[in-house]
Amino acid sequence: MDFTFDWLSGGNYHRIQDTDDYKFFLKNQSRLGNLFVIYKLNDYDDDFRVILGNILIKGLDNKDAIEHSLLAIKNQAENQNKINFEDFMEGEVRYLMEGRPMMKSDLNHIVIPFFSKALNYIYLNEPEKLLSYPYNRLAEQPSASCYDFLDELGYMIYDSNFTSLIKIRGDKTSCAFYHPDFETIYIINDQGRLDFKITLFDKHIKHPDHHHILRRIEEVVDAFYSSSRNDFIDCLRKNNFISHRMHHALYRKLSLRMIKKTKIYRKGRERDEVL
Repeated sequence: MDFTFDWLSGGNYHRIQDTDDYKFFLKNQSRLGNLFVIYKLNDYDDDFRVILGNILIKGLDNKDAIEHSLLAIKNQAENQNKINFEDFMEGEVRYLMEGRPMMKSDLNHIVIPFFSKALNYIYLNEPEKLLSYPYNRLAEQPSASCYDFLDELGYMIYDSNFTSLIKIRGDKTSCAFYHPDFETIYIINDQGRLDFKITLFDKHIKHPDHHHILRRIEEVVDAFYSSSRNDFIDCLRKNNFISHRMHHALYRKLSLRMIKKTKIYRKGRERDEVL
C-alpha cells in the first residue's frame, strides 16, 4: 500500500498548530536539547515528532518532580538531624505521581520511559539511592543512562497517558491509534516505530463529519488489516474520511500501477517486483 499512504500521509500540519499537544511541545522542546539524539526526532513529520517528543518531556517532568522533592526532604531532614526516607517513599512519591503520566509493563510501573525498569523502580521505591554514587549523576547527566525504550515497550507506550492517542486495534506486529486533535490514524509497529499514517479529511472536504467517528475509524482499520488496497480505499470513502476527488485520484493511481505491473510481467518479470 506504499503509494496509497504517500498520498494520505500529508495535509495535517495546519491542524496540529492549535492543539494542546503541539503547544506543550513548543513550550518544552528546548529541554530536550541533545539529551535524546538516539530517538532521531527530526526523522519524523511534525505531528509524530510532537507525540514522541511529549513522551520524553513528560518523562522529564516526572524525573524532575521526584528529584526536587527528594532534595527538599533531604534538606529539611538535615536541619532536623534526621532523614526519614520511609515517609518520602510511602507518601511523597505516591502523592507526586497521582494524575501524572504512568504506564505498567509486566509488573513494573514506568514513570520515566527513557530509563530502564530497574531505574524506574529506584525512583519510585528506593529514591534514597539517588543521593549516592552512581545514581546521583542522573540528575545532571540523564542521557548517559538513556536507552531506547521503544524497543523495550513497543507500541504499549502509546497506549498510556503519556500520549493523547486512542488505541483502535492491532495484530501481532503493529497497532493502530487515532489522535482526535490531529485527525490522523497512526500504524505503529511492535518496535514502537511509525509504519504508516493516515490523515483523515483531505483538503477537499469542507465540513468534516465527526459523528460516531471511532466506530467509523474501526471499520477503516479493519479494512487496513485485511490487506486489500481496494477495500481500504473504498472504506475511507464510505466513511467520508476522503473526498470523492481523493478517492478517484487513488483509484487512478492504482490503475496506472496495475498497468505498469502488467507490462513488466509480460516482459518476463514477476508482478511483485514492481511494487
